[in-house]
Amino acid sequence: MYKKYTLAFFYFIILFLLMELLARVFFKEFNYNSIYYDINKYHRISKGKNTFFQYIDDTKFRVKDYKWKIDLNENNSYWFLGDSITNGYGVDFKDTYYQKFKKKLNNNFNVYASSEYNNNFKNTFSNLNNSLLRYLKENDVIIYQFNFNDIIEIAKVDSSFQDKDLTNRGLIKLINNTNKFRYKYLNHSTLLKYLQHHASIAARKTKGSCEERKIHALGPYTYSYFAKGFEKKSQKLWDVFIKDVKKTDSELNSLNMRFIVLIPPISLEVFHHSKINKLNYDLGCSTINARDFIIKLLKDNKIDYIDTLPYFNNFMKNNKSKLLFHPYDTNHPNEEGHELISQAIFENLNIKIKK
Repeated sequence: MYKKYTLAFFYFIILFLLMELLARVFFKEFNYNSIYYDINKYHRISKGKNTFFQYIDDTKFRVKDYKWKIDLNENNSYWFLGDSITNGYGVDFKDTYYQKFKKKLNNNFNVYASSEYNNNFKNTFSNLNNSLLRYLKENDVIIYQFNFNDIIEIAKVDSSFQDKDLTNRGLIKLINNTNKFRYKYLNHSTLLKYLQHHASIAARKTKGSCEERKIHALGPYTYSYFAKGFEKKSQKLWDVFIKDVKKTDSELNSLNMRFIVLIPPISLEVFHHSKINKLNYDLGCSTINARDFIIKLLKDNKIDYIDTLPYFNNFMKNNKSKLLFHPYDTNHPNEEGHELISQAIFENLNIKIKK
């Protein structure tokens, strides 16, 4: 009996290795390392990229390596605050938009970036008030990296807004509950990443009308885009957001600091990126264009902003085969996407300074 089970296990390993080899040949887009887990307080792995962090009080900064020390000197500074985009998900430290921006500068300003995965505006600026504010100086520039999933992040942390449709299927719960284990162990395998990719599709309603799909029609962008059936809740969440933004803008301006909202795109807005929309998110299920909506809100409240979408779409006009986001990821720009964001920041800041 023991010999029988040993032989069966041996055949299983051989079969798995063969299938893994075939997956690496035929599904090359899954060969990148989609690994993300804590090793220690300095070091994580994200899509095969080693990422290191340094803490100042309770605020985390991504740094080049574990030897890197942040120099909080007397020069004025650009402070970039955001979520996984500013964290540089999937790109090397040197390829993050703020490091690319730093290389373009011809002044003595420092460049610092503090971020955390799944941050929204409220928890980003609670860190600022609790920790960073003491390090800010007059004429510093604070740039908040907005994300179109910020609005749904408000819903996640506020129980009055939580929606059962977010986790209305057992497979989604299983996927969410096993994230850490899968990212740490299973995602070394192209085959298993391929299977997880299709499991995440099977767990959601990718076909049907907007009303039938409900929150699956726009996923994390449901509330930012006022998806059909979610208009009232969307407005309430946006009201929470703009109230916080106005308050922060007023407080920073009173301290003679500049506050700017940075608006990166999602792939759904960018030309020729439909092939990475694996969950078939449909902007046709929105009732309001979120980008136009936030820009109008910021203009009406005289809050500075930088819109990066034109840079992405201008690039794609002459590069139809290129991708500016990670494969099957509608939210996180790759290295070239970060370069375009840095270009948008540099050019817009120069214009504002000249004015």
